[in-house]
Amino acid sequence: IRRVEFDQWMLDRADVEVHYHKVVQIEHTDAGYFIDSRFYAPYLVGAGGTHCPVRRTIFPRKHSERANDLIITKEEEFAYDYPDKRPHIWFFENGLPGYAWYFPKKSGMLNVGIGATAKKLKAQGDTLEQHWISLLRRLNNTGLVSQHNFKPAGYSYFLNRNSKSTRKGTAFLIGDALGLATRDMGEGIRPAISSGIIAAEAIISGQPYDLTTIPRYSFPSLLGLRR
Repeated sequence: IRRVEFDQWMLDRADVEVHYHKVVQIEHTDAGYFIDSRFYAPYLVGAGGTHCPVRRTIFPRKHSERANDLIITKEEEFAYDYPDKRPHIWFFENGLPGYAWYFPKKSGMLNVGIGATAKKLKAQGDTLEQHWISLLRRLNNTGLVSQHNFKPAGYSYFLNRNSKSTRKGTAFLIGDALGLATRDMGEGIRPAISSGIIAAEAIISGQPYDLTTIPRYSFPSLLGLRR
């Protein structure tokens, strides 16, 4: 499923009024949280990824956390008459400390991308752009993608499973805002969904916000092995 379709499905399922607003200031008082003097809530969940304003304001990142693994990616999803319906994943091509992918989706959509550990890339004297160019060359040479003018978007997020700053009072962090992506594949969707559910249950029932049930690795969980 495409991310935009999944996001819309969740909003439709929630059946609530939605406001699109770029957060500038968050004020925390004894009464709750005020967003730009426009919105108020007794609970606050930070789900804005690496640059989440909730994370930045209420859970400032410590130096030790900033030094953790930073994953950088390039990817594009576009309409394409793809010749091969099978997904392809290339690990460690040309020394890349990560992997690249070709992932066909329904309705003629194709997702192409690459991701790597920033620290290891820098240590090798490489850049993600160099590996992106190599990926495009492979796609063209194999006939998987040709005559497409790529306009990729760049994303970055931290892997920070050791953070103890998961909750402060009635404020919570989930997903990439907390750095919950898996250690081996950098998979963030499943941990984001799981942490969101756990945060919701903590708000509703008052139970502890415990994230220990979320797998740290993609492969062991896929193989049915222990965490």
